[in-house]
Amino acid sequence: MEGFLPAWRTIAALACAGALASCAGADRPPAASAGDCVTVGVSQTAMHTDFYLPAGAFEPGSPIRRLYPDARWFSIGWGDAQAYQHGTTIPTAIAAGLWPTPSVLHVTALDRDPRQAMNSEYADLGLSEEGMAALVARLDASFETDPDGNPRPTMAGKIAGRSMFAASEERYHAFNTCNVWAARRLREAGASIATPDLMLLPGWLRGQARGAGSCENLRAEVSPAAP
Repeated sequence: MEGFLPAWRTIAALACAGALASCAGADRPPAASAGDCVTVGVSQTAMHTDFYLPAGAFEPGSPIRRLYPDARWFSIGWGDAQAYQHGTTIPTAIAAGLWPTPSVLHVTALDRDPRQAMNSEYADLGLSEEGMAALVARLDASFETDPDGNPRPTMAGKIAGRSMFAASEERYHAFNTCNVWAARRLREAGASIATPDLMLLPGWLRGQARGAGSCENLRAEVSPAAP
């Protein structure tokens, strides 16, 4: 039991920190509005949530742009390093649930709109400009980088020639699963995401993203209907 106690103390501390961050609404960017709205895509692929962002949202020297400088769009996911890269087994599931484990980001470079490029359940979500900047900054900070700011690739990704796994600074654990992580990032960016710490399934998050509204819906609400 002695070996498990420090791990559970670490998990409990991380869970409390995550919950406090989720509740700290005062520092969150403003929600999107009809006049201040940019789009981030939220998709459901198997048990993971992925983000879709235009490459132009990232600075040219950011870790993700260094991986694929010519991409027009990026798909970005995050998860436990062993399970995400090699598939979930009973031992890896137990390990990821019992104590914090290393994590990776999965980056896919796209040359066209993700609605055309990817076969997955997909929802548009509107963020304010400030919210998008906050999301981008948080994603950039998730990458483990070398002293020159380059990401640390770990293995080829799921789509040959245009995807890559890269090491993350963060730790995966029972209170910070891939979908909880994604929900927290959106809430921190000003999106109306309820109970991000309980977001266990990708379908739940995609449903909330759809309910929060796209830029198209926000603009339609303030535009007069055509006669």
